[in-house]
Amino acid sequence: MATSGAKAPLFSIAYVRAEALTHNSRIATYFRDRTLVAAHSFQDLKEKIFLDPIRELQSFPYIGPITAFHIAKNIGIRVAKPDTHLVRLARSNGFESVQEFCETIATFLGEDIRLVDSVLWRFATMHDDYALKFSRLMVG
Repeated sequence: MATSGAKAPLFSIAYVRAEALTHNSRIATYFRDRTLVAAHSFQDLKEKIFLDPIRELQSFPYIGPITAFHIAKNIGIRVAKPDTHLVRLARSNGFESVQEFCETIATFLGEDIRLVDSVLWRFATMHDDYALKFSRLMVG
């Protein structure tokens, strides 16, 4: 980091690494994850993730179920991330599962579930009363 006291830009790799390594458990995790990847070939790890993405991704420290879905979605696996907004939308429309809710819409529209996830999430972030607005859309 710069000695002038000014913070490096947020996107600076050096800044991100410095911030990530300021806590002992983060330091341990960083090296544990590198060791985990080094213990197997990258190809083996990739194959394991694609066979059972949510479980495998959660085997890494600090990655819980929601983050695992987020990462899986970002690496091309066709899932929806069950965050607070999508859970609320799914439940308010009679679905127990965000996956089932988004898959139903995706199938109906002929679109990718990841796109449906993103559009619904964006809709929810734009409207405080998104569940009510979406329900009105569904009724007609």
